[in-house]
Amino acid sequence: MLAGRYERSHRPLLPFWALMASNSHKAGIVVAAFAPVAGTSFWGGLGMGWYLVYVLALNAPLAALLPAQRRVDRALAGELDALDGREP
Repeated sequence: MLAGRYERSHRPLLPFWALMASNSHKAGIVVAAFAPVAGTSFWGGLGMGWYLVYVLALNAPLAALLPAQRRVDRALAGELDALDGREP
């Protein structure tokens, strides 16, 4: 019962949290590592600096994701408190 409620309430946020996982960062490292091989001075000039740009862009949605997660957590806590008979 609790697991189902938790899953239903948090499922919409899971794809966004998946972007923060290590696989996304590993993909960025691979792309940045091979960027100098592209041959142009623009791509090769930054080298692993492209990874920094990638990480900053990847983590930018975190500013919106954290408050959204907080709202979902508080709503679930209020629902559970109501089931328990307490006021939130």
